[in-house]
Amino acid sequence: MTNIPLYGVNGMKRIFFVFLVFVLAIGIIVVVYNSNDDKFDSHDEIAAIINGEHIYVSDINRILEEYKDNENISFESILNNSIDELLIVQYGKRIGIEASVNEIDERLSYFKNSFHDKYIELLESGNLDKYRDNLENLIVYDKTIENVLSQCDDRITVDENEALSWYKENIDTDLTNFSKHKDMIVEKLQDEKKRQVIEEFVIKLKEVGEVKIY
Repeated sequence: MTNIPLYGVNGMKRIFFVFLVFVLAIGIIVVVYNSNDDKFDSHDEIAAIINGEHIYVSDINRILEEYKDNENISFESILNNSIDELLIVQYGKRIGIEASVNEIDERLSYFKNSFHDKYIELLESGNLDKYRDNLENLIVYDKTIENVLSQCDDRITVDENEALSWYKENIDTDLTNFSKHKDMIVEKLQDEKKRQVIEEFVIKLKEVGEVKIY
């Protein structure tokens, strides 16, 4: 399958999924599994099986090739992120989170308009339906993360005192310019708390799920 970026409307929380870049360590977050894909080479090596769904070595290598110039990104890091993502998508589907046809069409329309050559390449390769499936999983991922975080408001709230304390420890004990940095600090601390919530959530999913890495 051609490696096509999964961007959506207004970047739709992509370019490493900007809205959710805090979720995983390197934020690649690309749905790469191909469970029961009859178009897939039956001889392709399996990298992991997550609750019965496959992540293939070729998928990981495809992403690795795209980021080959980044020495901080390895096969293992991409695989681990893909496992975490798949667990989140599976959980979302279990609790009834879905992507509507309109939502998928909206993201596909953005992709068509913004990456027209890639869209034509995808269309001609016969992989448009597969790409729509990936968009569906991506949207379920979005919604699942939002669902989890919406239940943890008390854990991701940052008050002014907390922001002030971070400012004094990391920027300056002189509070003259605190107001200029306050919003940025609050956002940074919130992102850190959200990351921790999601990481703990994924750990729980691994504890109750079946994860096999080859």
